[in-house]
Amino acid sequence: MPILRNCEKGIQLFSSDEEALVFLEDYDLDEARAIILQSRGKALEAAEAHANEGRVLEAVGVLLERPAPSIKESKMAIRYVLAGLWKRMSFDVGFRRSDTTTASLLEISFRLDSGAMTEDEVDEVRST
Repeated sequence: MPILRNCEKGIQLFSSDEEALVFLEDYDLDEARAIILQSRGKALEAAEAHANEGRVLEAVGVLLERPAPSIKESKMAIRYVLAGLWKRMSFDVGFRRSDTTTASLLEISFRLDSGAMTEDEVDEVRST
């Protein structure tokens, strides 16, 4: 991943990863911060950085990239997917096939672990 390689070069300018991450956060370099967090195995923090910048699909991708995500990762992914769907399809508004983000969120919603969902979340997924 060339972006990660470039981020790693920049990280070397700091005395620690933590110092670099603080710098990236202070200067709103959230995409680079998310990439570094993910490379360090901090999926929850990386996903949050992506989601805070409106990159819901990237956030969910980080959370679900491992074959067996933790319950906490699954629950966070569920929240992001449902929030993304509500944002794009609220008030019974359908979606256009050209809206690939909504289509991807719908596809992911049907693959989520229903065992990690509340009853309300299961109902929300079924109603989409």
